[in-house]
Amino acid sequence: METLKVYRVDETGAYAGEVILGEADRDEDGNWLFPNDCVDSEPPPFVDGQIRVFMNGAWSYLPTPALSALIPAHTPDYRSMAVRARRDRELAETDWIVTRSLERGEPVPAEWAAYRQALRDIPQQPGYPMLVQWPSRPALGAH
Repeated sequence: METLKVYRVDETGAYAGEVILGEADRDEDGNWLFPNDCVDSEPPPFVDGQIRVFMNGAWSYLPTPALSALIPAHTPDYRSMAVRARRDRELAETDWIVTRSLERGEPVPAEWAAYRQALRDIPQQPGYPMLVQWPSRPALGAH
């Protein structure tokens, strides 16, 4: 089965994780049907203190300190930025599990798929961004 990796962005264009499309994600002509919040351009590598943002058809880095200077600390906007930065880092640190599974033609281990989905779902938690329940990372043996 052929798959295609695409990259989810949030409403600001910030990188929000990967999505794997399968055969069910094609139209009758065989064209891939992308979710509205996804692009097929691979984001640049994670850089500490930077947010990867897709703008005007290309990826760029936006310095986190520059953003935090514009948003007062201890506000929901500041907290949201900090939570998303941590979430993006957690996703980036586990991208290798998805890549390895794809290269082997195996499904992503359920524990890791659930963990990564829980990270992507953090903005939908009640109380977000001031109250966040972080998911537990599976043990490395869980792959």
